[in-house]
Amino acid sequence: MSAAEVLFDEQLLEYALLVSRIHTDIPSTGSDLKPKIFPDAGVDNSPEFQSTLVLQVFSSERELLFNFNTQSPEPLVTLEAGYADVNFDGYRWHAFTYFEPSQERWIIAAQRDDIRYTLAESVILESVLPIVLGIPVAGILVWLLTGIGMTPIRRLANALQTKEATDLGPINIEGSPSELIPLQNSTNELLERLQGSFNREKRFAADAAHELRTPISILKVQIHNLLEDMQEPSASIRQLKIGIDRMGHLVEQILDLNRTAPDLYMAQFNDLNLYEVCQGVVSDIYQQFAAKNQSFELVGTDLRIRGDQFAIAILLKNLLSNASKYTQDGGQIKVVLSENDREVILQVIDNGPGIPEAERERALERFYRTGGDRHASKESGCGLGLAIVKHIVDMHNAKINLEDPAGGEGLCVTIRFASHDEIKKHEQ
Repeated sequence: MSAAEVLFDEQLLEYALLVSRIHTDIPSTGSDLKPKIFPDAGVDNSPEFQSTLVLQVFSSERELLFNFNTQSPEPLVTLEAGYADVNFDGYRWHAFTYFEPSQERWIIAAQRDDIRYTLAESVILESVLPIVLGIPVAGILVWLLTGIGMTPIRRLANALQTKEATDLGPINIEGSPSELIPLQNSTNELLERLQGSFNREKRFAADAAHELRTPISILKVQIHNLLEDMQEPSASIRQLKIGIDRMGHLVEQILDLNRTAPDLYMAQFNDLNLYEVCQGVVSDIYQQFAAKNQSFELVGTDLRIRGDQFAIAILLKNLLSNASKYTQDGGQIKVVLSENDREVILQVIDNGPGIPEAERERALERFYRTGGDRHASKESGCGLGLAIVKHIVDMHNAKINLEDPAGGEGLCVTIRFASHDEIKKHEQ
């Protein structure tokens, strides 16, 4: 609008200069001259057109010499050179006053402000409207072209998202553009290196299990034979047996920790009957309960979850072994299976010394034991049992909570798995 105002002001200046160049045919007395309009010239001679511009010429003594489109004998504005605004004939006018020194005449050229604004707005709209209309069209075109160009990348992303956790095979996308082939090849190389890393970890676990278990088993046999041969074993021999047993337990726990780490363990998830898995684990370690005259109770019915059977068995074995180890002789251990609309709940409850509330969160960390090596129960341990349980819980996207049992004495470990029906609902 400012640029248009400047343009219209220059136009008023040109009108004034044009009139100043006319040295003849200007009457010496005031008159209202009309321009000669030829009918075939295509010029609008309507009053509306003529009223958009007013011209006046005055002598230096303020005598009217020329009027165009006005009957006023007086100047529209004060006879001072420059631009000015004035109200006249029911409109607001913008005027330019020019003094011609050669003939000592004052020339006034004025335009209606509303016409000036209308013309400026029309010019602006004609200039800006195509751009405004073109922006959404350009946006749609960019969106379509970008969508077409991103289709191969979306196919690659979808292929990666739909891969099973155990599938580290190469990706082959038909019709990939040449620009995407380097990315596809790099992804396949990364998957190949990752598969090799997992294989090396598995081989390490298997080799470590063999290389460590064998000598420890031999030591256990030898110490057993030594104790049988000795009528009164010394305290050193007994401590040696305890140390060997503890070392064997530590090796087994470290191997379990390595096998069940979520970033290393390639779980095979299947539909499991949690009640049957519990029965199998209890039958394997029941002698541990019997050795301490502990009572055991399994409460619940057949409940199904989606999980890795080997990992769930390790989880139950660690929870039940811990409960038996730290519960006094003649204590009580209970496993309760229940469900609600969205979860299958596993609870392992004992009436042992429990874990102080302030230490329950840390009890899930590796190598942390309540009270350190001087645990009140006098039982040896390495602080890995609950850490392994936490790994397996994370692997199954479950939740674990250590809390007081309903009776208030002992410990209740509660694990909440997503129910079988809830998992199917999310998959659909």
